[in-house]
Amino acid sequence: LRLFYVVSNKIKHNTLIYNKLKLLLFNLKSTSYKNLNIELKVVGLDPAVGCYHELYYNRESLACDLLEPVRPLVDAWVWHLFKNKVLRPEDFNLNPDGCLFKAAGKQRFYEAFHDKVNSVRGLLRRYARIAANTVEGVGHEQPC
Repeated sequence: LRLFYVVSNKIKHNTLIYNKLKLLLFNLKSTSYKNLNIELKVVGLDPAVGCYHELYYNRESLACDLLEPVRPLVDAWVWHLFKNKVLRPEDFNLNPDGCLFKAAGKQRFYEAFHDKVNSVRGLLRRYARIAANTVEGVGHEQPC
């Protein structure tokens, strides 16, 4: 929710905008988290054992660690979706249970995500390989 803090002075009174951002960021980060877990297992690493995030029941700490540099990219992409009106206020439904996508908004979101997902997966795959090489002591490649 870093994006929310960056623009909090402008939107702190608008719960609807906050809930929209929260919904989008949760969807994107949970999808990235799942993809990264797969990539870490492919390169032979245990996603549960991280460096910065402590061991915690049912949490993949290494995946959380490696997602940290991706978070600002996800935040910027969500901001881009709103700025370029890919997503609009009418694409969401606010109810007592929270903020939910309406069908048209969900479709546009996943179409935009589909266009972006290969580059995100490639980045996550690269981070997983770099982590594996670091653990094995092979190379000194930097992630970016």
